[in-house]
Amino acid sequence: MTESRSSTGRPPKRPWRQISERQKAFARLVHEQVPPYRAYVLAGYRPHESNPYRLSENERVKQYTSQLEARTMKRHEVTVDSLIAELEEARLNAKETKQPSSEVSAIMGKAKLTGLLVDKQEVKQVSDMGMEELVQVLREAYAAASREEKIGLRALARSQGVEDDIFGDWHEVPTEVIEVATQPTQSS
Repeated sequence: MTESRSSTGRPPKRPWRQISERQKAFARLVHEQVPPYRAYVLAGYRPHESNPYRLSENERVKQYTSQLEARTMKRHEVTVDSLIAELEEARLNAKETKQPSSEVSAIMGKAKLTGLLVDKQEVKQVSDMGMEELVQVLREAYAAASREEKIGLRALARSQGVEDDIFGDWHEVPTEVIEVATQPTQSS
């Protein structure tokens, strides 16, 4: 059996690759509202600072996530039109009961669904932040973090040269745990 070759004498390029099982697992987890940094590890990848977010922007992963969303919406018979109708009903109920804030919420929901209003999210690299901004971001993240996330935040703060006292009370996270978390792992 002979392999066909292009005019350059090279074998033809590989056909478009399918999404891998780990990528599918990552997409499913993100679809289920698991944050990308957690979904990345749960899908079988080694922990990494930026790769989870790169993977979530991968075109194949985005397409697979869109398919999952379409299946979910179909299963629940949810369409943009049905959601708009429900929001309009909620708006009318709020108007009848003289609840202006609920009426505004329904209007804002309709605007978001139709694309007239978009929530923006700013993503910054830690290396691009000044010390004051980094401290503020770390404090805000720490306030809402779980114990494991607090360990990671403290390790990140130390790696960026930020003093421990910026967070105030550290009783939840022993220093020994943080020191272990900040030590580089050895490759096998």
